[in-house]
Amino acid sequence: MLHLNKYIKNIHFVRTAITLFCVLFLLFFFRNCLIERGKTIKEDVIHDYLTALEQKNEELISSLIPETHNAEKEIYDKIFKFGGHSLQNVNIIYISEFGPQMAKVTIQANYTTVEGEKKRFEDEVYLQKIRTRWYLVLGKHKQGISETFPETKP
Repeated sequence: MLHLNKYIKNIHFVRTAITLFCVLFLLFFFRNCLIERGKTIKEDVIHDYLTALEQKNEELISSLIPETHNAEKEIYDKIFKFGGHSLQNVNIIYISEFGPQMAKVTIQANYTTVEGEKKRFEDEVYLQKIRTRWYLVLGKHKQGISETFPETKP
């Protein structure tokens, strides 16, 4: 009977370990499905993009980019060039010259450096609407699919 109890405890431990492994694997594997990417309103994409730049938050910028794009370098470049500054007098210009599913966005603002020097912030990005969500277009398509809009510059 003692062997039987040990055997049952071992089976219970193994079953628990396998279940835990499966749950963790599924959560890791499908994490991008659980995190909703992009935004329903294009203005929200730009708001979060500027917030992410101010906070140097790579994950937030990444959540605005379609899953189909590799943009790690471009995100790093944007944060390196523009990140960490509190923007003032922000002027955002949306141009839909590529149709209702695309928008070119020019962002102009001012910021003050840690040395107290006033600087001008200017950035140009592209937004794309895929189904019902707007995305920040940075980087290149993972499968090398040609895009119908110009490449963005860091």
